[in-house]
Amino acid sequence: MRLTTLCYIENDDSYLVLHRTKKAHDENGDKWIGVGGKFEEGESPEECVLREVDERLRSFAMNGGRLAALDAIALFESGAASKCSFTVGVLADRETRIQRIMQRDGISHEYASARVKAQKPDEYYEENCTYILRNDGTEDEFIEKCKLLYKEVLT
Repeated sequence: MRLTTLCYIENDDSYLVLHRTKKAHDENGDKWIGVGGKFEEGESPEECVLREVDERLRSFAMNGGRLAALDAIALFESGAASKCSFTVGVLADRETRIQRIMQRDGISHEYASARVKAQKPDEYYEENCTYILRNDGTEDEFIEKCKLLYKEVLT
């Protein structure tokens, strides 16, 4: 028996999946699958997923890709941040986060507050991220901040 790992990366109601179309005679040909693969000897499930992500990013770069983003809850804890040229933390004040979660997920203030309380404090991201974007204003204001940061780090 050969062990494999599979990781579905979720963002709200969207998932990162791969459409397998390149290999001839692929048992997963024309299927939609998550990121994952076969374990290497002595590898943990987390190490396997990180290696697979690294292989996908390397393949992307070798085929002309110039910019890729990882959106990961445990970016630093998993070690995936070491694969990044820079990291960006997006922060908002506590009540703004609570209100946005309530609106997005249709949950109570109490439950949204508990979810925010379970998050790491802003200081964690301020200490670990290369850049911090504050998202306390309007959507248009945040888009403008993103454009300015994009110009700063990629030009």
